[in-house]
Amino acid sequence: MQCTQTLKSTNSNFFVKINADLECNSSNVIYVIQCNACQAQQMGQTKSPFRIRFNNHKSDVLKKPNLPVSRHFRQDDHSINDVSVFLVQSNFKSDRNRERESYLIYKFRSSIKEDPGILSTIRSLTA
Repeated sequence: MQCTQTLKSTNSNFFVKINADLECNSSNVIYVIQCNACQAQQMGQTKSPFRIRFNNHKSDVLKKPNLPVSRHFRQDDHSINDVSVFLVQSNFKSDRNRERESYLIYKFRSSIKEDPGILSTIRSLTA
């Protein structure tokens, strides 16, 4: 897991300030998985402690090859060792987490995750 005070999108000029002390046991978090091989990013959110969610991602890469993160890190020139993780925000109520995740997917132009979030209609209207 990377420690930083700001995180910049690799697909846009947008960045987000990280204002909380977050750790692997933090729950109700919004996170970014970044591929060090190609700089692709995925925004996600979890109600569970992040370490549980990330362990699920790692397991999925091995056992569920059709999921977006799995497909990405199973490419020939990629591996799960290419992962950097950033915990971005926390302490939203769970319904706000999904809204905030969607907003950040929209602003970051997240490239691994196939679900464009609930704000995808805004992107298509402003394009």
